[in-house]
Amino acid sequence: MENWAGNVKWTPQEVLLPKSEEEISDIIKTAVKSGKTIRSVGSYHSFTPLAATNSITMSLDNMQGLISKEADNRAVAWAGTKLKRLGEELAENGLAQENLGDINVQSLAGAISTGTHGTGITLGSVGTQVEEITFVNGLGEIITLNADNNYHEFKCAQLSLGSLGVITRLKIRCKEAYNLQLDIRKEKLSDVLANLDTIVKENRHFEFYSIPNSQWSQTKRSNIVGEKAGHTSKFSAFINDIVLENWALQLCVPLIKRFLRVQKRFQILLVLSFQTKSKCSKATKFLVRFAM
Repeated sequence: MENWAGNVKWTPQEVLLPKSEEEISDIIKTAVKSGKTIRSVGSYHSFTPLAATNSITMSLDNMQGLISKEADNRAVAWAGTKLKRLGEELAENGLAQENLGDINVQSLAGAISTGTHGTGITLGSVGTQVEEITFVNGLGEIITLNADNNYHEFKCAQLSLGSLGVITRLKIRCKEAYNLQLDIRKEKLSDVLANLDTIVKENRHFEFYSIPNSQWSQTKRSNIVGEKAGHTSKFSAFINDIVLENWALQLCVPLIKRFLRVQKRFQILLVLSFQTKSKCSKATKFLVRFAM
């Protein structure tokens, strides 16, 4: 097995995919008796050997989906739910997560357990959206924690790195479904840095990418807009955000490393390709990555 980046590999004795909390409890009790250890995994989206083990790897891929929609924009979901699926199912119920990172392939438990976060100075990490955590501890006991009855233990569980046990379900605080308008601009890096504090305060989300050996940067501002805003089609989003911004650059990087003499030419081409554009998307739909 290996993580998403391919820099961590391991060969567990067993790979288990339980379908219930009771099954997880039985697995843990059996492992304790036999002296084995367990590491739970989500989508392997980590640079570190956090989930690597030569004993038992436990995946929660069979424990996915929204369990219930509750009052006051709360929702309960299985811990193995991938963020993209969670966003889609929340949207069907008129809800959205408050904030996400740049990737939507992670599992919900994996995202909170590793401190996944997005941008926005008024927004916390994904874990701060969690109000109740259910997990199976190292003795096979099913435990539920929240800030009211187990404050300190609950805060530890919000970013536990898997050390407290296997998280099974989570209650999260959501928002009513909303739209995000993404504005992409080509701006001088000096101007961005000079006005950075103001820009960050004036936008819900802000990020920028500087181009080495040039005076330019690409900036991205995302803000909530009303329902009347036009939406970017899935096809257009796929071409721009996946094909051009990811696959094309991924192909260019090894070529530039091998042929350094073309580096500056590529950088010039990259700057010329930057365009000022604006697009709108549901915060929880295909472009979940814009909820950053």
